[in-house]
Amino acid sequence: MKYLISLALIAMLFVMVSGFIGADVDQSTSVTVLSDLTLLPTPNPLLFGTLYPGINSVQSVTLTPGNSSLSVSVNITGDPLMQSIEADFGTGYVLYSGQNIILMNNSPITFNTRLSIPSGTKQGTYNGIIVYYVMEAV
Repeated sequence: MKYLISLALIAMLFVMVSGFIGADVDQSTSVTVLSDLTLLPTPNPLLFGTLYPGINSVQSVTLTPGNSSLSVSVNITGDPLMQSIEADFGTGYVLYSGQNIILMNNSPITFNTRLSIPSGTKQGTYNGIIVYYVMEAV
């Protein structure tokens, strides 16, 4: 049995511009927003190799933003096995799904990702692969 695990990383950029009219002077705001919503996960895909129940594998991944700072939300859906993927951002392993990661412009972060096949899972081999899809939230 093989599982293909997909992660959706959602990069969000919010810009608020307001114009107003003062009592004596008309005032307005004009802004040109040059955003770079580049987010490059490497390696992609992230290969964990062949796994068996009771075994886990750890792989390192780097998320590299472009010229804009990004807020990245991780959302993993599907089988509970996929939802149990963990990440270590330097403070110990936590569930990867539901994490919000702030990436400062041109400042990549590297962290470990752990995929475990729990004991008691249906016997067989599992091919651990994470494919990153980057989508812009509007």
